[in-house]
This record gives sequence, C-alpha cells and structure tokens, in this order.
Amino acid sequence: HANVTAERITLAFAGWEQGGAGGWGPVTNFRVIDISDPGGALRAGTAFGCAGLVNDRWGMDFDAATGLFRAVVATGWAGGAALQIWSSPTPDAAEPLSRLAVEIAESLTAARFDGSRVYVVTAQRTDPLWAIDASDPVHPWIAGQLAMPGQLDFIEPRGDRLVALGHTNEAGLPFQLAVSLLDVADLAAPKLLSRAIFGSGWSWLSVRPDDLRKAFLVFDPPPAGAGLILVPLQGWDPATWKFAGGTQLLDLGRDALTLQGFLPHPGAVTRAFPVETSGQHLVALSDESLQTIDATDRAAPVELARIDLSRSVNALAIVRGAAVELAGDWARAAELVVTDALDPDAPAPLARVPVAAPSAALYQDGDVAWLLAQDWYTGRAWLQAVDLADPLHPVLRGRLDLDPADAVGAIRGWWGYGGEAVLVGHALAVHRAYWWWPCPADYACGPAPRDEVRVFDLSDPDRPRFASAVALPQGTWSWGLTAFGPYLWLTHYEWDGRAAAGRYFVDRIDLRDPLSPVLLPKVNVPGVFFAASADGARIYTLESGWEAGSTTWMHGLLLVGDRARLYGSAPLKGYPAGAAAGEDFAWAVSTDWSGQVVSTRLAAVALGSMALASEQPVEGSWAWLAEAAGGKVFLQAGWGDQGILIYDLGEPARPTFERFVRTQGWVSDIVVAGGWAYLPSGPYGVPMVKLAP
Repeated sequence: HANVTAERITLAFAGWEQGGAGGWGPVTNFRVIDISDPGGALRAGTAFGCAGLVNDRWGMDFDAATGLFRAVVATGWAGGAALQIWSSPTPDAAEPLSRLAVEIAESLTAARFDGSRVYVVTAQRTDPLWAIDASDPVHPWIAGQLAMPGQLDFIEPRGDRLVALGHTNEAGLPFQLAVSLLDVADLAAPKLLSRAIFGSGWSWLSVRPDDLRKAFLVFDPPPAGAGLILVPLQGWDPATWKFAGGTQLLDLGRDALTLQGFLPHPGAVTRAFPVETSGQHLVALSDESLQTIDATDRAAPVELARIDLSRSVNALAIVRGAAVELAGDWARAAELVVTDALDPDAPAPLARVPVAAPSAALYQDGDVAWLLAQDWYTGRAWLQAVDLADPLHPVLRGRLDLDPADAVGAIRGWWGYGGEAVLVGHALAVHRAYWWWPCPADYACGPAPRDEVRVFDLSDPDRPRFASAVALPQGTWSWGLTAFGPYLWLTHYEWDGRAAAGRYFVDRIDLRDPLSPVLLPKVNVPGVFFAASADGARIYTLESGWEAGSTTWMHGLLLVGDRARLYGSAPLKGYPAGAAAGEDFAWAVSTDWSGQVVSTRLAAVALGSMALASEQPVEGSWAWLAEAAGGKVFLQAGWGDQGILIYDLGEPARPTFERFVRTQGWVSDIVVAGGWAYLPSGPYGVPMVKLAP
C-alpha cells in the first residue's frame, strides 16, 4: 500500500518475521521515497517497520507540518489493533514515538485519520469504534468508543460527523451493506445517528480497499453540497441464486440518512458519480457498460442511455444480415443483442431484448432463435422462441417449460449445456448426460437411471411442444448426439464386468416424423461414432489403442440392418482430438504424448478407401478440431499460444495452412457466414476473421 503526499511516498510491505520473544508474527516494513525534486528524480529514503499489518492505504498518514508518520496495524487475526507513531521530519529519518494498543479479541476492519483524531474499527459480531486522541503524539489515548451491530469497512470523516460503509446482518440477511452516520462532536461519546441497510445478502463493492474513496462517494448535506451518497454495489441473492449489481442512492442530512432508489446495472459496477453539482444526473460505469442516469427523483432513478464497453457473447447466429448474440453472464439471465453483421462488437446495438435465459444454448431455425435454458438453482428449464424476421424488432414468441424432474440430476445430467441437443428441421432432440456403472451383485444400488432422447416439436414458434421420447438401450454411458441426414446418431458403451471388457454400439433414431421417431437396432462397432453419410449407409468411427505406442484408427463401416461391415481403416499417430467429415474426405487431429516432445497432427482420410491421403504437423503443443465449415477446417489451440488455426480445403486431400488468429482464451463457437468466421469469445466479444476465398 502507498501513502502519498506532495513530497514523499511511503510504501508499506506485508511480512512475517520472528519477534524479540522468539515467536513469529505479521509485520509491516515501510520504505520512504523522496519525490520532492522538481525535475522528477526519485530518491530512496529510510526503511523502518513495526509488528502488525497495515490493511490498506487508509491505515497510514503523514503530516508534513509536524513531520509525524502514523499507521494503524492489525495485530493478528482477532488480535486487536495498534496505533504506531514515528517522528519523520525528513525522508531519511523515522524514530518511534509511541504505540497504543487496542487490546480486544477482534479483527481490524477499518482505520482513518482526521487531523489529531484517529478512528479505528475492530469487529467480530459487534463493531466497536475506537475514537483516539493523538494530539500528543507521545501519549495518544482512547478517548471514547461506540459498539454497533456488524462492522465498518471504510470511514469518511466530515468534521464532527463520520459517514461509514460497512456490513451487517441486523436486518435478517447475512453481510448486507450498510451506511452509518455517526456524531463525533464529543470524541469521548461518539453516537450512531442513523443507519441505512440495503442490498441482498452477501453484498459488496467491486473495488480494492485502497480505491473505496473513489467508489463510495459522499457529498456534504445542503447547503454546502448535494446531500447525496452513491454506492455502486454487487450482491448475491441466495433466494434466486443470482448476482445483481447497480447503483444505490442515499440522501445525507446533518443528522439522518434516507435510503433512496436503486438502479440495476449490467456487469460489475465500480463507479457512480454526478455530472453536475446538483446530483440530478449521474454516470455509472462497470466492466461491461457505461450508463447515464436521471436522478431528479432520487427515489426512482431512471436509465437514460447505455453503451456497451465489453459485451460478453456466448453464442451467435447470422439472421437476415444481422448478428444475433446471446449475451451476458452465461450463468445468469441474459439478453439477445442484434448488431450489424460486420460490427458484432458495436457499443450501441441495433436492438436488444431481455430473454432471462441462464446457462442457455442458442439454436437457429430460419428466422427463429430458440433458447434452451436452465436455472441451476431452481432446477427449472425451458425453451423460448424469439422471432427475428425483423432483426431490428425482435419479438418473444412461445415458451415451453420442461419437466423439472428431468432437468437436473448429478448422474443423469441436465438440459442445456449439461447435456446434448441438436436441431433437425423443426425438431430439437435433447439427450441428457448419461453415465451409470453397474453395481456388484452384493451392493444394492437401485435401478439404472433412464437414458433417453427427448424430442420437441418447434414447427409452431408460438406453441412449442413435447413430441416424443425415445428410450435408449441400457449401457454404461452414452454420448455424442449428432445428426446426419434424417437420423440422430450417438454412441453407447456396454461393460461386461465378468470379462473385464466392453463393447461400443451405435444407436440410430429415424426422425423423419418427430411425433413417431423410430429407434433402429443397435449396431456393434469398433470405437466411437463421429460421422455418417447423408443416406446413413456408411458410418465412421475413431478407436484408440496402444499397439506400437499411442495410435488412433479411423474406421469406415457399411451398415446393413443391425450389422456393420468394416471396409477400411486409417492409422493416425496419437490420441484423437476431434474429427469431421465432408462428402469424400474426413479430417482428424491427433496428439501423440508417447515421446519426450508432445506432437499434434492434422490428417486427411479418403472416405471411399479409408486411405490416409495426407498428414502434417500442427504448430503448437496442443490443438483440437473445432469446426469444418465454409471450405475451411478450424483448429483451436490451447495452452501456450491460444488461438485458431485455419486450414483451407480447396484441395480437401491436402488441407493448406491459411493463418493463425490469436484469441483471448478459448472461443465458445465458430460461425462461418458471408466470407467471415465469427468467434464468440465470452467476455472478449466477437472477433471476426476474414477468410481467404
């Protein structure tokens, strides 16, 4: 922490050292930096220290007129506090004058200096304010104290008044924010005049303690000031399992506080401040947006306008030349934001509509966007349609609430991101995560959980409905739901505990009639399904083994009824890291961990013969195949240099490296449209990549 004046900076460093009695404990080491040279030269001054820890910048003070440096330190967890005073007339000297201990089994939560007065707060369940008279620096003394519920975290002196920010549970919720107004005209008898409690349980300010004075703004009562307090806060509401942030307004009078209105704000709001002395118009700022506020009626502040500074985008679709973004914190209620397709990070979108879709996935059916959402706290899940026929005027259409009993479950999985879903025509098929290990005979584990694909008819955007459920064959696990042609495909695994082995099976569901889907016989195959021909006559699987080191086999199989005939296999060095298939070729990424150097390869396989057409090294220690679309293959690289590797498929037998695009973290999706690749990247917005023709 740093204490800064016009001529010196005093830095405080936390440490842990052995004391004179042989014990170890917390210490603070101080170093003075002389900044008095008008030319800007810096000079190191004296170093000194004391037992205990300085919590923040507000626990230090230097008075150039008296040459006194003072610090309030915490003397251990629930160990009270101490005021230490040094004589430091020059940056090269610091001689101890006195140390006043506040001996109480509580922890230091706040300290503030105001001339000869020092205010120290310690707290456990009640909050003593210690009012210290330090007018005699050699003999400071505790003049008075005041016990209050909760704790104070920051103190703003206002002459014979203190305005303090803190936390309390006296209103029945844990760790609510509170602003307190205290009378310290008589230092021997401080009084609590007024307290306003607000926010949900577990509320806080999203700033460091050293920055609290910038965030917690106090304007003097009339006629000297606007009589306004602004608190930009965040909170966690356990009743709804959601975060909520915004700006809280309070009126400040000479002897009373009045709680006024609260205006929500997206993102972690860190500042709120007036733009004129009356305080009628405010600005609030977060990590996501800047908001202007009309506070003429402080009881009901109103948002005037908002621009996005950093919009978090979790999914994207291109609809009628517009970029439609599922935006907001993924785990909370979100919104659909519409921008020009060539400016997806525009700070002022063309349109936005709240959709209240936490943990949502986006599926596009023509001009309709479908959101599959789930509230993890309540277990509720639902489908919501948004009509984008006119992208500038999105319209909420039908909604279907899913069965809560099917929406959660640690073994069975959950809707939305926890499971798998694929849109086929106007039907959405959803498969929950499934894993079940058969119990030994001498254990009573109960029946296996259901494994099924549920189908929803979305042909009428105003009346989405449950269409059918398809029970899948009993297995140990099943995964990989996808669609090729009119069929749904996935893999399940059957473990034979007696033989200590198992077999892979492909499951097929004919979805030409969503109301009457047909489960075709399961097919025993080598490895895990990843693609099929449009007519369903050929399928392709990946199988890993340890023969001659790590090897992955890409298999081609012909389906005849419930039988699969292997017609070819291509060996790939390493373990699979994603695969995709086109009409005549498939592409796969594999990573070899067997040697001292990890290597990654991109292979092309001719599907007619299952012959390896080409293989090339991939730059980077780790990458996986993320998408094949628009005549390109996209690999996502992780660890090391994160980004997207783009390969051109002009000659599909030999993908050609086109370019590497660095990204800030992993992208959530790759959407190819109009010669561009859109990379929705959560809090980093939507980078765009122009694709070579």
